[in-house]
Amino acid sequence: MEAQDVLDTLDILGDAGVTVTVEGGWGVDALLGSQYRDHSDLDLILETSGAEAALAAMAAVGFVVIVDHRPVSARLADPHGRAIDITFVVYESSGAAWRGAKHPERTDPDYSAESFTYGWIAGKRVACLSPEAQVRRHLGYRYTDRDVEDLRNLKERFSVALPAEFY
Repeated sequence: MEAQDVLDTLDILGDAGVTVTVEGGWGVDALLGSQYRDHSDLDLILETSGAEAALAAMAAVGFVVIVDHRPVSARLADPHGRAIDITFVVYESSGAAWRGAKHPERTDPDYSAESFTYGWIAGKRVACLSPEAQVRRHLGYRYTDRDVEDLRNLKERFSVALPAEFY
């Protein structure tokens, strides 16, 4: 997934009336303001209410749903090998967000309102997760070398705290 692919995807979704937040590797690069590595996919967060419009817009340009875990997530791919991972959220009036749906038994949302900020991809301002939110999203799974590099770059630029295993 190249920078222009990301910008094209954001434009397609924007034209469909869907607001998205970039996370994952492209989200890290957006925060850093430059592309630091190759990306096999694009990770996005979007409001659950925009799911059908988003999937229809992407289908119109050749993407198909290959993994469907709605209302929480979906993975799309196209014949050119590009992939998009979408996390669906429900926003509270405070700006905080819950993956899939608000969980009445939980008091803390998946994303606080402070989790959302802006960065730059190929000179264009894009919504993305904050450095701290990026670190939180990397917790709880086996890290790849790319994950370690991404998080170390965030630590260097933004002085965010990393889990002990990154030192």
